[in-house]
Amino acid sequence: LCSQLSEESSRKMLPLLDRAIGLAPDYAQALAMKGWITMWRAFQGWEDMGYALALARDIVQQAIAADDKEPWAYLAQAMIAFATRDNVLAMAAVSQAVAINPNSAFAHGQLGLAHANGGRAADAIPCIDYALRLSPREAFLGDFQFYYAMAYFQGANYELGLSYAREAHRLRSGHAVPLVIGTACAGLLDDQEAATDLLGRLKSLVPDISRDAVGATSSFVSAEDRARLIEGLARAGLD
Repeated sequence: LCSQLSEESSRKMLPLLDRAIGLAPDYAQALAMKGWITMWRAFQGWEDMGYALALARDIVQQAIAADDKEPWAYLAQAMIAFATRDNVLAMAAVSQAVAINPNSAFAHGQLGLAHANGGRAADAIPCIDYALRLSPREAFLGDFQFYYAMAYFQGANYELGLSYAREAHRLRSGHAVPLVIGTACAGLLDDQEAATDLLGRLKSLVPDISRDAVGATSSFVSAEDRARLIEGLARAGLD
């Protein structure tokens, strides 16, 4: 359910995780995944970010106290860092997950995302490349294409950003943020046909989405990167 990356699948995860935690209150992976998916839902616009942050901060502490060698605890901590644009914490958390499990393709992919969010597109790409070499049939493959889209947008390569955002959408059509990136890339490219198509798809997933909401929750650390994102969405036609 987690790897399906949709509103329905992520919502169905939560009672299953609660059941696991009820059976084993110190089950670190279940605790951490609850924090991770709640943060993920907030980034899509399906949970209140303030609520998600409060829950995730508490639950990550519980997870690390239960098992400080559980990689998901640090991946959930990184989601908190992405939301608060804390580049230092994001890099430390994801690096810890990679150190604990060097064979986790997902962790290496998230390291690429941390670099992209932090303004280091050139460092992001090799991390995602490595993740794909580790696991070319990865359950989270749609996320890897999204990480590429984030990195190429950050590096102002909007053609590749649009291409990877479209591929991420094809693989996981319920994931909203790739559509945000793709729409912004299309807007900055003045590709009105693509912008209109992607914006329509985005609004079908998050009907009340707005430029203000995207700007408030964007994980890009740099104000300049966030401003380019908002400019692209405005040129694509998002209010």
